[in-house]
Amino acid sequence: MITFEQAQNNPELRQSYINSIDLGERGKYVSTIEYIPSPLQVNGIKAFMACIGNKKSKKPKILIPINPFHPRITEDDFLSTLKDHELIHAEQCFTGKHSNPLVSKLEQKLMPIVMNLTPYLQINIQERIMKERDAYQHQLEMAENGLRNISKRRNIHIKKRLNEYMGSHGPLKIITQLLQEGPDEYNKNNIKKLYGKNLQDLITTLERTTPEEQELIKTLIK
Repeated sequence: MITFEQAQNNPELRQSYINSIDLGERGKYVSTIEYIPSPLQVNGIKAFMACIGNKKSKKPKILIPINPFHPRITEDDFLSTLKDHELIHAEQCFTGKHSNPLVSKLEQKLMPIVMNLTPYLQINIQERIMKERDAYQHQLEMAENGLRNISKRRNIHIKKRLNEYMGSHGPLKIITQLLQEGPDEYNKNNIKKLYGKNLQDLITTLERTTPEEQELIKTLIK
């Protein structure tokens, strides 16, 4: 059997290593897991791994780029992302289910923008936030219950991302993703109307934005 360390050192072995992983009960929700021999971007945003829709099947597929095979990534870090996070998204995609409602702080930060978008996008944004929160919460629970021996670096990352989706940073990421996917003119014009004259209002309302995300917003609402 090919080990994780062998797959790290030899890109030719990575797909075989991925194929050998026992996905457990949630494996039934994913069609394929593919190694991509390059960095991965989803809607213009760098991704460590990604669960994406599959036109040929109701079951999504998971893409794994070169990043998770970096020498400082441990096998439990790798499996934590694949089995405890991306497979949660695969189940969500297949079943259409998620659990957590929006919390009040998140709702307060998000509503000034969301209420001025079309109903379809309002629902889409809320569902994406809840799905990410579910996945990160499950990933953290697996580690804290001793079922996944992740590194301190990965633990900090998961807690940071979960905190972001409990706050206002997550909504900003999802709003930018939806904008990149090609919103209709109604949505573009309403975002312009709200924030086009004073971009700083948007940056202040949706706090903790990175310089890159600020530049992306500037480009999207021109």
